[in-house]
Amino acid sequence: MHIAYLGLGNMGAEISARLAVFAKDNGHALTVWNRSQDKYAGLRSKIGATFATDLKEIKGADVVFLMVLNDKASADVLAQVLEVCPTAVVVDQSSVNPKTSIANEKAAAAAGARYLAAPVFGRPDAAEAGKLIQVVSGNKEAQELVKPLFDVSARAVINVGEEVYKATTVKLMGNAMILGMMEMLAEVYALGDATGIEPDVFQQFVEMFFPTPSYQVYGRKIGQGSFSAAGGFRLEGGLKDANNILSVGADLGHPVPLPTIELAKKHMLRAVEMGGQDQDWSSLSAAVREEAKLEPYRKKQE
Repeated sequence: MHIAYLGLGNMGAEISARLAVFAKDNGHALTVWNRSQDKYAGLRSKIGATFATDLKEIKGADVVFLMVLNDKASADVLAQVLEVCPTAVVVDQSSVNPKTSIANEKAAAAAGARYLAAPVFGRPDAAEAGKLIQVVSGNKEAQELVKPLFDVSARAVINVGEEVYKATTVKLMGNAMILGMMEMLAEVYALGDATGIEPDVFQQFVEMFFPTPSYQVYGRKIGQGSFSAAGGFRLEGGLKDANNILSVGADLGHPVPLPTIELAKKHMLRAVEMGGQDQDWSSLSAAVREEAKLEPYRKKQE
């Protein structure tokens, strides 16, 4: 089997590194590609694969994974893939609008390919450890074909059926919960600062009462005021997801008010104004602190 993995950001690099080991152990070939190729030098020792400089080099691949930033990139890269791999199973792990998943599936079918919406939950360190939660929807036979590849980096696979839009909808619902959690953490940590409760003290409660990675990681980031996006998720991606979350109900025919997400989006936009879009999306906390008449950042941002 020839596998291609397209998109070597924080998450894609970790997943493809695990796929490289799987491919080597099972007699498969793996080719990886990234739009910005200046990062190849730093990844060659991590990912034991062929690094493509042109998408034509994945010609004839049987399974093609996508992990790109946004909806436009997903559609654009898919179009290029279908030119050289018209019968492939395309596994799109990008976080996109369900409308994009529907359009991509139609484009793939017209070319003779099969398309799966397959976003993941988890941070890059979870991918490195093989502990992602994989969500998938689309063609049943294609799902069965790629299931062993999902198992390489995921501890669980949630199958939501053959209607392709459903996996990306579940992804947006999950990200809405994470975004709402960060908004609440930002508010209560600001309350703590305003009333003399040290963040390390409150973090003890958070970690004991909510023993999950999201609460622990984002609680520490917000409590410490440390918003490096290294190994995490940038504001740029967070705002893209917030917009998709807010529109998905209307896009699928039933608008739903989401006031918590509206508020979190407002705070992310303000965080971009203060510190730039390359901060971790938990930096929305700076905007919450500003509204509370506190210093926006607990520590100087690098």
